[in-house]
Amino acid sequence: MGWASGPLGAVQAADREMARQLAVRARAVAAFAASRPASADRAPGAPGAMSAERWAARSEVLQPVSEWATPELAVALNLTGRRRRRCWSSR
Repeated sequence: MGWASGPLGAVQAADREMARQLAVRARAVAAFAASRPASADRAPGAPGAMSAERWAARSEVLQPVSEWATPELAVALNLTGRRRRRCWSSR
């Protein structure tokens, strides 16, 4: 596929830039998640800790990440309700 010129070329250039920025964002989210280890969370069974059932339902990729990283990121990105669940589904 070649690159167009004129307005269509501008659309293609914008699309490439959006993809590049999405990759930057994904790397930043991964770095944020890595900076919030689950080892800093309260021990299972301690008051305020995630329940064993909820912990077991988390996807494997999120298990090393603090239970509080998801809500913190959701607030920072202004994600609420259904939109947040779509971005961070544990299933």
